Amino acid sequence: MRIMGIFAIVLWMSSSIQAQTSCTSDQVANSRLTGGTLTQVSAQQPLSLYTEYATSSEITTTLENGTSVWLIAEPVCAEALIWWPLSFSVDNNIINGWVVETQDGEYVLEPISQTIEVRADHIPITADNLGNLERVTTVEYGWPLDLAWSSDSANLAISTPWAIWIHAVSSSQAEPLRLPPIISDPFGGLGALKFNPDNQTLLTAGIPYGELNTWSLPSGEILASSFGSPDYSGVAAISADGTLLASANWDGSIELWTQEADVKRLEGHTLVGALAFSPDGNMLISRGGAPHSSVGSRENTLRFWDVASGEQLAIFDLPQSAAGTEPRGHLAISSDGTKLATSAFIEGEADPLQPAVYLFDIRTQQMTRVIEGVGGDGDLTFTPDGRLIVIAAGNILTFYDVSSGQKLDEFTLISSLYQINRIALSPDGSLLAISHEGGTFPSSQSIDLWAIVE
Repeated sequence: MRIMGIFAIVLWMSSSIQAQTSCTSDQVANSRLTGGTLTQVSAQQPLSLYTEYATSSEITTTLENGTSVWLIAEPVCAEALIWWPLSFSVDNNIINGWVVETQDGEYVLEPISQTIEVRADHIPITADNLGNLERVTTVEYGWPLDLAWSSDSANLAISTPWAIWIHAVSSSQAEPLRLPPIISDPFGGLGALKFNPDNQTLLTAGIPYGELNTWSLPSGEILASSFGSPDYSGVAAISADGTLLASANWDGSIELWTQEADVKRLEGHTLVGALAFSPDGNMLISRGGAPHSSVGSRENTLRFWDVASGEQLAIFDLPQSAAGTEPRGHLAISSDGTKLATSAFIEGEADPLQPAVYLFDIRTQQMTRVIEGVGGDGDLTFTPDGRLIVIAAGNILTFYDVSSGQKLDEFTLISSLYQINRIALSPDGSLLAISHEGGTFPSSQSIDLWAIVE
């Protein structure tokens, strides 16, 4: 149901936008608004909602001061005006249309502030206190692509097709920092997001050609851009120290870049669905699969690469899904660099294929355990001590003991109509960020923070 809502909006925008005039980067950057955010009408007079981004088009309704609306995407510039595509709800019915950003020289739309505040006494999540794990706060954005924590667990970065938002999680008074978009593409975009160890800069990879961009914090300026491939498929990884970039191409090859712009080309995949570096940067792990849902792939191998030589160290064939194409897949590596987990499938007795999570010893590149019944295309992460693994499957979050494979607890987060997309555990192990469908509007998604509440 949620998927149909999103595609309905995409089809509406496709039919509405014909000969659009692109807004300049200055116009978008100087605007107080950003696509994929909640906004409130602040007009003194009723605000007209048009069917097209033209004053000659039909006015379907008017919006009163104080009405909450959802900005679906970035604006279109026409007739010397900035037009925003938006959704709003009337009696549980979603209405889409276009509005002008200003009226008589005054802004008529105001962004609704979203802040994150959690208790300062962060308590690490362990097997002993899972019963006290609760959702503590929520924010909404459009189509979140990735989540990343700063090394001190004080800041959470959320990437969307239209902006990157950095939230300070310790203060409700701290407005999130907005980094302006470089390109708007809900179905491609950012492939990797990572804070540098000193937390003074943020690294992003993948917009629009796999470049590695270094953003200064808190100024939000781009300090440097490097690397890049015109054949970039949307999958990338950045090493823990920020000195290495791996990006996947549409021909299945992987380009491994260093700060000196040296590049190694790793070949073997048909298409790459996920990439991850070991914490020490000595090994790269790649997973075959679809870069995103609009692309199909039947290749589903897991490969281990030596970064220094570019040599393939090991390959493991994962069972193919029954869907005819492979999902993107997810990779998780423990903080000590010894354990790898990937979500996939396994051949079952009753059903041809069942979801599963495969665990590997990175040092030996050998499989150590299979956890059956969860996984598939779900995201996953280890706790910092490597003792627990958190697995998302559909709308359920499950905790397992890594050594025994025993299920410890599970949480049903949202309606079964929706699903969890991304999860990220803070480095101190106390805050679990969960991106999932089920926001206020069809194109919005929620990012929940869960913590131990005693």
